[in-house]
Amino acid sequence: MPQPAANPLDLPGREFTVDRLLDSGTVTVRHVDCRGTCRHRSSEECASHTHFVFPYRGLYLRHVATDFAVADANHVLFFNAGQGYRVSHPVVGGDASLVLSVDASTLAEIAPANLVCESAGALTFNDQHLRIDARAQALVMLLKHSLR
Repeated sequence: MPQPAANPLDLPGREFTVDRLLDSGTVTVRHVDCRGTCRHRSSEECASHTHFVFPYRGLYLRHVATDFAVADANHVLFFNAGQGYRVSHPVVGGDASLVLSVDASTLAEIAPANLVCESAGALTFNDQHLRIDARAQALVMLLKHSLR
């Protein structure tokens, strides 16, 4: 099986930009702005560590094996460490997201037990996304604007 490409958050290029808003050692917050030119499934990518992705503008699809999730402002996506995925943009306009990363030991302490399992010694979210409500969306925007 071919090795997945590097974590795109570590190697921004012409397709998207990444701005690091906070890096405390425990929590990292990034703003990711994607042009969204990839209409079909991208090459496989792989998260180097677990991320919580809060899309707030635009829409894209995240494909994990035979499953996919709609990435829009109504969802948080869980990018599990070491999990391969592909991305496609079915509509023009690109997207923007706030991406939170929490160090593994803190994540193990705070993650709700019903949402995670341990796989090969690493904490893994069972689902690749969850719906969020308007209050959570507002809190994401407050965080983004307070760090910019």
